[in-house]
Amino acid sequence: MSTPLQIRPVFLAKCMIPMLVSAVMLILSSVLTLAGVTIAALISPELVSIQGYTAAQLILLFPVSLLSSIAMMFIAAILALRLRTPRQSLYVTSLLSVLFVFPVLAIIYLAPNMLMGSLIYLAVLVIGNLICLKRISDNITRPQLMSRL
Repeated sequence: MSTPLQIRPVFLAKCMIPMLVSAVMLILSSVLTLAGVTIAALISPELVSIQGYTAAQLILLFPVSLLSSIAMMFIAAILALRLRTPRQSLYVTSLLSVLFVFPVLAIIYLAPNMLMGSLIYLAVLVIGNLICLKRISDNITRPQLMSRL
């Protein structure tokens, strides 16, 4: 930590670990679920049918899930710097994470075109995450960041 680093790379490095864990767990759970369904369909084809994912479902499953995780991580980072303890930020972020479920439910159950709704929500998450990244990395000071390491 004695090398002169800019704040943005340090912040991004701290934020990458939760994102990588989320990505690995999402991919692992999806692969295991698909493998389980495939094996169950091979064992008893009359009880289980193999169904593939649509493009809209794949968008909601992978990129939207990962971008939602990134957004929650940014929210936790902001709150960790603003609240008294990082633990409080995790509690608040856990409560706020429920808000990311409502757009997905609306796309699945209410949108007339699920693919278009998925793409729009994906774009909103990308833009929101880029704005958060820019604003957070420009406003976090080195003493704030180093005090939380």
